[in-house]
Amino acid sequence: MKKRKFYFRTLVGAGLIAAAAAFPAFADNWIHQENGWVCKTADGYMQTGWYQDKNNGGKWYYLWPEAGNRLGCMQTGWLQKDGKWYFFDTRSGSSGAMLTGWQWIDGKCYYLDPAAGGAMAISNTLSDGSRVGSDGAWVDGSGNAVYQAGKGIPGSGNTVNSNTNTNTSQNQSSDTSKKSKRPAWWDNENLTEVQKVAKDFVNNYIADDMTDFEKEMEIIQYMVQNITYDYDNFLEETVPGTSYGTTGALLYGTAVCAGYTDTFTLLADACGLETMEVSGEGNGVGGWGGHAWNKIKLDGEWYHVDVTWEDPIMNGDPENGYGYGNLRNEYINITDSKMAKDHRWTAKEPACKATKYGRSAVSKYMKKRY
Repeated sequence: MKKRKFYFRTLVGAGLIAAAAAFPAFADNWIHQENGWVCKTADGYMQTGWYQDKNNGGKWYYLWPEAGNRLGCMQTGWLQKDGKWYFFDTRSGSSGAMLTGWQWIDGKCYYLDPAAGGAMAISNTLSDGSRVGSDGAWVDGSGNAVYQAGKGIPGSGNTVNSNTNTNTSQNQSSDTSKKSKRPAWWDNENLTEVQKVAKDFVNNYIADDMTDFEKEMEIIQYMVQNITYDYDNFLEETVPGTSYGTTGALLYGTAVCAGYTDTFTLLADACGLETMEVSGEGNGVGGWGGHAWNKIKLDGEWYHVDVTWEDPIMNGDPENGYGYGNLRNEYINITDSKMAKDHRWTAKEPACKATKYGRSAVSKYMKKRY
């Protein structure tokens, strides 16, 4: 069975440029990956370095710019950058944004100067007469740490703790813990093309009375049916940037593992499902190499799902015959122990130990569905 290509908005050449101008990105999306929160554009590109979220009150964030497991992850706690110190909120329920002004942190009061881009003031007398010492803490004439009403955040209930936690709870559009919640872009008129495809998918394939597992199965079948691994470019080491994100997957029908992973995240988000992205390695063609896949939360338990490897290259032919009504059922909702046979990753939480929606449940669903 060859793959049937449908529900794609295929754009080529100048048509893609025109479409991009007609559908500007509405908002970047915050996504909870295994190593922390990352922010990606609507086309799947990861933000790094200093980042201002104009859709969240213009707050500033620092997204880890160096390659590795923390690439793109939101910094929380203290950050030393270019000889200056900054602080990013660590309190439960906070957005992880950079704090400014007087802040009470670990029992001391610091002034994070808005006029200096949020950098901590040190060894200085401020305009209001307050003095900060060499460690940045507000001190009296004897050098003792002090606190005054109106400066900082007093009290154990609201005191900021400096422990860095890249998994800080994030109140962003990617929070899909409530099944009924739609992503922030859902009701916006200026959707990007990939968002339009995601919305069309939900409208055509997802019913309100479906369980989360049934929604997931529709997502996987849709992706395996309509996306082909960008095999030729992979062999020639000429993979275009679009194949690393949702643009290649949903507009051109070709992607590599990063594109499959981001697309699963996008469609799951549109369905109100809670997922994470995992960066690690897979033992595939040529041995171990960089790889990405997803985790999904079903009935309170986490599972691995690797749609890229669920849609394999068969004898060098990406048109492998899998799709609707015909899945390999090898990499859907599996445990850590099974995943570890040919995948490896650093951050192990949340653990994937459940089997309720594993291979047996997938087989039963497919038989019932078809």
